[in-house]
Amino acid sequence: MNIVFLGKFGRDAVGPAIAAVPGAVLTYADDVKQHAAAFRQAEGVVLAGPAYSADVAEVLAGARKLRWIQTLSAGYENLQRFGVPPGVTVTNAGDAWSVSVAEHVMALLLALTKRLPEAVRQKERRAWERQLMSYMGSLQDRTMVVVGFGSIGKEIALRARAFGMKIVAVMRTPKPSELADDVYASSELPAALRLADVAVIAVPAHPDTVNLINAQTLRECRRGCLLINVARGEVIDQDALVDALRTGHIGGAGIDVAVPEPLPEANPLWRAPNLIITPHVAGGGELVMTKLAELIADNATRQSKGQPLRCIVIPPQPHFKPALSTLQ
Repeated sequence: MNIVFLGKFGRDAVGPAIAAVPGAVLTYADDVKQHAAAFRQAEGVVLAGPAYSADVAEVLAGARKLRWIQTLSAGYENLQRFGVPPGVTVTNAGDAWSVSVAEHVMALLLALTKRLPEAVRQKERRAWERQLMSYMGSLQDRTMVVVGFGSIGKEIALRARAFGMKIVAVMRTPKPSELADDVYASSELPAALRLADVAVIAVPAHPDTVNLINAQTLRECRRGCLLINVARGEVIDQDALVDALRTGHIGGAGIDVAVPEPLPEANPLWRAPNLIITPHVAGGGELVMTKLAELIADNATRQSKGQPLRCIVIPPQPHFKPALSTLQ
């Protein structure tokens, strides 16, 4: 089974696991057009979701043996945008990223609540100013609204509940969850945000989620609400977020994603008060790579044996149709 691995991300950890699958013949490619011949002979392709471009879709349209595309990411919006060849199954990273991203959410939230950025700045000034205590908060008995209650959202809720928080889940199709005290439909987002001491955004990228959090929805949040975004940068109206931070209506925010990335030096987000920015690294760490290697090697084995694949997000279709999902 010929498999092409596009790009360098995850190559060192995931590539050897795929190559060890009996019958797998793995080819590494840094550029789709330079390795077009290999792609046209491929039965499987592994790549990061953002690497799936119009050029990739064009080359894969001529891959007559292709039956499986595996993304290294949970998101697969580019495959929805550009389409995949008929008869091809798309699988994603499943929950491989979920634990690491959830831990990052809690790190950002605790840093904001316990005023760690101010403490770091004090250290730089060699200042011992204990009045910082009066600005610190607690997570106990606070309400966290998790917008997008898929695998990542559930892992966030699991950890937040350990801190004594109440969880309100917002999802496309409301259904009870042992990890949520209340569940709201996506159409009820404003009502849910009115309950939020903390709002965590974990929705997938989709045309319907662009600027989902905007000036109007930010005003629905309680004054002083903390906001965390580990979804995609375009989910939040960044200018509206800056304004809400400057007025103090949003008490603090932590974002791991932005538009564009990397964030330009002149972007006003850099100067916004009470904002922690991390450079799209929430899923960092060895755990993610270990999980990805196991999942993708297993899927390669299943594909070679004609067995059902894990984490299917786009089933094979005669003609590609864009998915309509919004909130998980």
